[in-house]
Amino acid sequence: MNSDEYESISRSWEFIERQVESHQSRELSRMRRLAKRAGVSLSSTSQTRFITFLAQLLYARHVVLIGDGLAMEAVSLLPVLPAQGSLVVVDQDLHGISFIRDYFAHQSSQVKAKAFSATVSTYLSHLNTASYDMIVVSGSAMNYRAARLHARELLSAHGVLVYTNVLGTAHQPRFGVTNPADRSAKTVELRKVLSSADSDANLDSSLLSIGTGLLICSNRSVPKPAELKETLDHEHAVVTPVQAQAQHQASQAVIEKARALHHLDEILFAQQEGSAIVAQPSEETQILSPASEDSRLASRHSHTASAQEAATARYEAVPADADTSGEFEEASRSSEDGAEHTSAEHSSTEYTSEAQEPDEQTRSIDSLTFVTTQELLKQKRRAQHPSDAALS
Repeated sequence: MNSDEYESISRSWEFIERQVESHQSRELSRMRRLAKRAGVSLSSTSQTRFITFLAQLLYARHVVLIGDGLAMEAVSLLPVLPAQGSLVVVDQDLHGISFIRDYFAHQSSQVKAKAFSATVSTYLSHLNTASYDMIVVSGSAMNYRAARLHARELLSAHGVLVYTNVLGTAHQPRFGVTNPADRSAKTVELRKVLSSADSDANLDSSLLSIGTGLLICSNRSVPKPAELKETLDHEHAVVTPVQAQAQHQASQAVIEKARALHHLDEILFAQQEGSAIVAQPSEETQILSPASEDSRLASRHSHTASAQEAATARYEAVPADADTSGEFEEASRSSEDGAEHTSAEHSSTEYTSEAQEPDEQTRSIDSLTFVTTQELLKQKRRAQHPSDAALS
């Protein structure tokens, strides 16, 4: 590469930084300005954006940031982590930790965000293994060494370990791993990190030219020979008709069990909602209950109305001059006898005061039927003999 190509790369890097910075949120821009005024070490805007994007791709819930220079990463990650997640920042730099603590204290988030000023190796030894989705490393040589020795066992099944500034050129462009003459403690440790990532058969890694270099590592899930053989045997196994029928019956049994459980869930839900199945009442309960008494009275009223309609139709066919007094007297006596029979029937059974009132109402309806029949007959006579009606 000649000088023109190097200059083109430099301009491209500057363009990317300006592009990302112009599209970052107002909150992130404000916090970056405050961090610069406070003298807090900051990473590039493209690195901050990429780490946040990577956390979103991984659906990361638990993240650990190690070392200084990751203040903007903490600010950017807090809004994108899911509820009940955790964000932990560990560093020995009191200045940067104080800035991050102040930011966390003024945020109302369900994410458990904490910042600790402690030795990284000591703190990592107290964390739960296989529990973190992303660990980001920056800062001094001790941070890289502690992460190289202890961070891998803390990663979850799909977790990633991100080394930032792996070129070592941040704040010292003429030094770092690209300069063979640089044998500082940090540069030596960075060379070990790069070498171990390439030589470790249990690691998958990728070196990216983002910021001042990112190295992303993840544990390689390699099945053991016995597990691999069992998997291959299962995939290529020949299923006999008897085995297929047995599998079908087993699957049908599982389906029926699931349906039964679903039906049971519906019954339990109905009981919780107050819609439990109630047994049918006995005959004694039906006789003594107010609801059954109301039903019986409604049936009796319907029968009385039908009798009234029949009586009306019958008396409409009677001639106006006919003597019906005897028939009316007989109807009156039958009505009274029915009322007395009803009264005697009710007196033989013990009812509440609420059940006795409808009996009197029934007797009133029977009497009203007789009176209504008389009125209908009178109206018919007046219609047939208007002269008599005028004289009366």
